[in-house]
Amino acid sequence: MHYYSHNIADYRKDTGHLTLLEHGIYRQLLDTYYLDEKPIETQSVIRRLSIKTQDEKTALENVLSDFFTVSDCGNFHYKKRCDAEIAKYQGRADTARANGCKGGRPKKPRKTQSVILANPDKTQSKANHKPITNNQYKEIGQKRSRFVPPTIDEVKEAVKEKCYSVNPVNFFTFYESKDWMIGKNKMKSWEHALANWQSREKPTSKTGVQW
Repeated sequence: MHYYSHNIADYRKDTGHLTLLEHGIYRQLLDTYYLDEKPIETQSVIRRLSIKTQDEKTALENVLSDFFTVSDCGNFHYKKRCDAEIAKYQGRADTARANGCKGGRPKKPRKTQSVILANPDKTQSKANHKPITNNQYKEIGQKRSRFVPPTIDEVKEAVKEKCYSVNPVNFFTFYESKDWMIGKNKMKSWEHALANWQSREKPTSKTGVQW
């Protein structure tokens, strides 16, 4: 994404303790995060930002420690606020693409007038004439335990927690297009499917996660 909102008041409140050098590095990290739409690569950020002097390295360490969370495997730093903004942007982009394929935005449903029932008391009594049985409660519980597709944010968070090298967007898009089916059967656990993807993943770099 090439644009993100910047609240000056919030920024100054949270960064009042930073030096001018740390301010510059922090803004560079934010720009890189949003532009790449992925967490900061820990081992490559020094090269990406042309960090050379010891003062610059110290400032980078301070900023990463103050504003970012390091992954369990230590390969990258992430920031929840950035991830949330990126997810919103990608969601709007996906919606726009879907509407474009359908010929534009969906039309708003027409407003309907409320219908006045001739005998509301009688109708209401019919609607509530049978209590829910034990079998019906059991059936409702079974429906609630059925597979629920994850959101793109949940897939990204799982990849971070497990330190997988899987591209979460590719995983989500692939199974979303297949209505979360594996072959002819409905998927039972997307976490297991994600783990299977990881087991088939070929490492692309010695630095870890590449998305």
